[in-house]
Amino acid sequence: MSTDAGAALYTGPWVDWSRDVVVGSTITLSARSASVLTAVLAVFVTVVGRCLWKILSFVAHQSSTSANAEDGIYHQHQLVLRNTGSPLQAAKSFADIAWRWRTKGRRPWLRSLPLAVFALVFLLAFGAASILTSLVTRAAGAQRLIISNDCGYWSFDPAATLEQRTLAMQYKDLNDTLVAAEYARQCYDKDTSLNNKLRCGMYTKQSIDWKSMDTECPFDHSICSVPQAYKMDTGIVDSHFDLGVNAPRSGRVGFRKVTTCSPLSSTDDYVSVITSKEEDGFGIEGDRIRRYHYGAYLGAAIDANTTYLYNQHAFIDGFGYELNAVEVLLDDSTFLSIPELKPTSADLTIIFLAPNAIKYNHPTSDPFFSANFYVELGSFQGVNLSYFSADEYVSAMACADQYQYCNGDDNTQCTPLTGYQQAWTALNSSKLNLNDVQYTIASRIALTSRSLSTFHSISGRGAAALRAQDTIYDRVQQVPLPDNQWQIELSNWFAISLAKLQHSIVEYAAPSVRKEDMPAGAYLQEPFDAVSKAMCYSQKVALTGNTVSFSVLGVVIILSVGGAIVLTYLILEPVVGWIQRRFHWGEFKRIRWIMDDKFQVQRMAFEGACMPGGGEWMHLDGGVPVTKEKGAVFGDLRDVDFRAPRLGKHWAAKDLDGQNTPPGIQSISAFGTMPPSQKAHFDRRDQPYQAYQKSVYQPVSPVPQ
Repeated sequence: MSTDAGAALYTGPWVDWSRDVVVGSTITLSARSASVLTAVLAVFVTVVGRCLWKILSFVAHQSSTSANAEDGIYHQHQLVLRNTGSPLQAAKSFADIAWRWRTKGRRPWLRSLPLAVFALVFLLAFGAASILTSLVTRAAGAQRLIISNDCGYWSFDPAATLEQRTLAMQYKDLNDTLVAAEYARQCYDKDTSLNNKLRCGMYTKQSIDWKSMDTECPFDHSICSVPQAYKMDTGIVDSHFDLGVNAPRSGRVGFRKVTTCSPLSSTDDYVSVITSKEEDGFGIEGDRIRRYHYGAYLGAAIDANTTYLYNQHAFIDGFGYELNAVEVLLDDSTFLSIPELKPTSADLTIIFLAPNAIKYNHPTSDPFFSANFYVELGSFQGVNLSYFSADEYVSAMACADQYQYCNGDDNTQCTPLTGYQQAWTALNSSKLNLNDVQYTIASRIALTSRSLSTFHSISGRGAAALRAQDTIYDRVQQVPLPDNQWQIELSNWFAISLAKLQHSIVEYAAPSVRKEDMPAGAYLQEPFDAVSKAMCYSQKVALTGNTVSFSVLGVVIILSVGGAIVLTYLILEPVVGWIQRRFHWGEFKRIRWIMDDKFQVQRMAFEGACMPGGGEWMHLDGGVPVTKEKGAVFGDLRDVDFRAPRLGKHWAAKDLDGQNTPPGIQSISAFGTMPPSQKAHFDRRDQPYQAYQKSVYQPVSPVPQ
């Protein structure tokens, strides 16, 4: 497929009207900018995950908080819930607790494993949610808007000479046909399209759907050489979904093309043979000239009553297939069709196929390629020299092309099926009720609809337009042609016309030829009204290039939901604590939450160990306690037993009586809480141990609920 000159993919915000404005809101970024946004979203989702885990941990902690004395497993669970920011780390801690308490605790596995499983389930669920954030790019789809510095219609300069305009028109028509033929072969043929996904990924739809069927002859039955004609119908082609013109439903147009064809009779009623004379210009003197009478151009220089001339000498001149076509527009005043071949509401294409010197290795019963005349030549050195020859010098076929436009809002208001010029004229009918956007889109299609005829799928290419030519080697048809080869050829030409339609629609926003490179006689007619200019930025393609699209709705959901979770995390603890203090609803839960904080646990550990230098602590009711004395230092390891580490001095000194300090003092040093006022008593050597023990371990009344 040709590369559109100077075209680029649009980056920025836009609405994909395949969905509504909310779901279809899209932002397309370059790969570099997209990687930054993706990284930001990934970091944000990670932060949200940690916040959500802390919220759930807070709820779990507060739900299980008790004012009563509990065992070690309980307290360690609460510490994990209070201080662990990672669900994986929490799961590991819960599993470790169950393992360490397996012989000393009360149902350690039953109490710990559910918490570990909960943490793992959260980890997996949020991991999956993080992966699903990639859907913000998938939800945006794989389609982009294409833009170009040039935009508009290919037009022909009335100030140029007739020859320049003709050559420019032929250049345009042939180039478009070649591009469309290549695309149709690769992307419309079901046998090969699967192998050409990269080449077929240009348009919003790889191919326009159409149906074929047998039908009645569109001409007089006496001229059709087969019982049933062949009809090809696109149905309603949607300008948005099928052609990629990005617009809401109210700005869409439906387009339909119907082509009906049939091989024609070549009896003596329509064919005459004359002998050429030197002066008639048909050939050299004595050549047999076959004249085909299906209509004629009025005022023709050679023969006003002949549609096509064939010199039978070409049969022995060694030529291959020769394919020609004649176009007759509806209501054309320059061509007079025979009554049997004059359609009432269609453009006409008459096709002539001359096999010339083509030899067939197999008999062919196809009505357009019929070859059953056996030429017996024997064999030479084991090679069969015999072959089959065409039954007719020339086979003829005719096609009726019809077009239709519909209001795409409901596709119930449509113009009649008719010729391309008549269908375009009918666009102005008030019956369609087209708005400005719809009319502009319909005009874009109409401006190229003439080149969608069967004639323009063939003209200028000769035998190259035949699929049967693909199996010719040295003027020999190598494979047996199927009986429906004529329908295969028609299907190919019809597909070419649809590929042309796809190409022409995209070419408006991104012309295939720069305006400064256009041939003499042609120019780019740039849009001049607001609607036509807007169309330059409304053409979708299936190319992604070096861009990534994000669903605005998806990004907003991620940011809003994630922001709500982060905000909840930030205010949940202070708000719940305030309520607990203000209304005395479970205030012991607030105290437990504070006491289980890692900083408070550390503070209580140092206080309980009577570490010298620590002094008194402040902000005991907050998250981070601090020492009242500025710059206080404590926590050295000089007296720590590395085999059984604990804070404070490992008491091995003697008491006043010279006896070893009772074991209770070690217990107090390790786990007790000794306020400074009581520590002074401990430092007095005349204070009996029993009195201190009694003062420290006073009965504790239950905390009020």
